[in-house]
Amino acid sequence: MAGEGAEAFAAFCLFRDMGPKRSMNGAFGLHLKAHGTAIESPRAPGTWRKWAKKYAWEARARAHDVENYQGIKKAREEGVKEAAVDDERQWQERRRQLREAEFQIAEQLLAKAKQMLAFPLVKKKTEEDGKTIIFEPAKWHFGHISQMTDIASKLSRLAAEMDTERPADNGGSTVEVKVLCGVKLSDV
Repeated sequence: MAGEGAEAFAAFCLFRDMGPKRSMNGAFGLHLKAHGTAIESPRAPGTWRKWAKKYAWEARARAHDVENYQGIKKAREEGVKEAAVDDERQWQERRRQLREAEFQIAEQLLAKAKQMLAFPLVKKKTEEDGKTIIFEPAKWHFGHISQMTDIASKLSRLAAEMDTERPADNGGSTVEVKVLCGVKLSDV
């Protein structure tokens, strides 16, 4: 402050830097300690009290506290924002990895369904006599393929961040596909 000498300013800095619980006597005690003198309950001299009044130490110290508080608050807010951005980046990466895993599973399910389609629904077995032919049912049916392809489709769409319901040609409503299991192909 204008006219405040170096000694008065140094005293003010000790007072100011004590924080919101500052006191004139406490600041003077710090001054004595810094100069190698320790008094149990120091009392600030009249000169310090005159400087404090003349140079508005209380108001300046409070303004310093507010400025420090705002700086700390801003730093905390920036830290919170930065942490939130880092957290969102982590979740974006996790979502990307999950989408990739879901897509790979969908691809595997479709490949398995194609393999199943290549095999017959029954096993043809010829007995040792060469004349008797036995047809044994396979352990899967077309309903399994339908279920696998439906799951694969939904996983693929989830991985691609698409709607899992397929729109119909009639104005965007969805079509429900029912799977008939255990029905003879000749009945369909």
